[in-house]
Amino acid sequence: MIPDLIYDVGMHNGDDTAYYLSKGFQVVGIEANPVWADFCRRRFSTAISNGNLLLLNIGISAREGVQTFWINQEHTEFSSFIPEVAARAGTKAVPIEIPGIRFSSILREHGIPFYLKSDIERHDIHCLCALDANDLPTYISIEAHELRYLQILHRLGYNAFKCVDQTAHNFRRDVGPTWVRWCRRKALRAGELLRMYAPTFKRGSSGPFGEETPGEWQPLEEVMSEWNHLSSRGGRLYRRGWFDFHATVRS
Repeated sequence: MIPDLIYDVGMHNGDDTAYYLSKGFQVVGIEANPVWADFCRRRFSTAISNGNLLLLNIGISAREGVQTFWINQEHTEFSSFIPEVAARAGTKAVPIEIPGIRFSSILREHGIPFYLKSDIERHDIHCLCALDANDLPTYISIEAHELRYLQILHRLGYNAFKCVDQTAHNFRRDVGPTWVRWCRRKALRAGELLRMYAPTFKRGSSGPFGEETPGEWQPLEEVMSEWNHLSSRGGRLYRRGWFDFHATVRS
């Protein structure tokens, strides 16, 4: 495991990568959509040139070689190798051909990261299945699609988990009359108050990781029960949901 390395698998517009770079990490960024990959090359030209970021315009897949990838032009974050995933919610997706690669090949070439973030629309399973129990990332996060993700993580040796609401860190608290009065009592200008309650992370970003994630680390059974509740009819995941599983090892 390389202690200053993060993998951002599913870079999209690069907001997560920007956060990881700001914390002093080296980043391997992986983005299948060539439009977003080109955008990130421009956005992070300095980090790329000084060696802090390696950007790979490839898709993670079960096999290697050129494959069909589906781009959702309305919601690009839906884009996927799986056409029904890319075109969900009544939207349309168009096919393009891109190079696919096994995640194990990435790990062999670039090493095991301190933190692995994966958000690649149901192909996250290929990242999990490529991990070796003898050399694991200290922290991992993966979009909460299926309970088997947790089961795979547990079999690999992870024993502490969280199910994190990935929208909670993007919303700013409403600034109503009560907060304005409090601001005046504290002699704060309105701009200072807004900054106090501004979201730390941009909408759609993955947010904090590792020990900075909210809540307590839980054993497998507890986080599985929590996810079942969240994803049931009427639960928050069912209604609006974007949750990630986070995992680490606790002695």
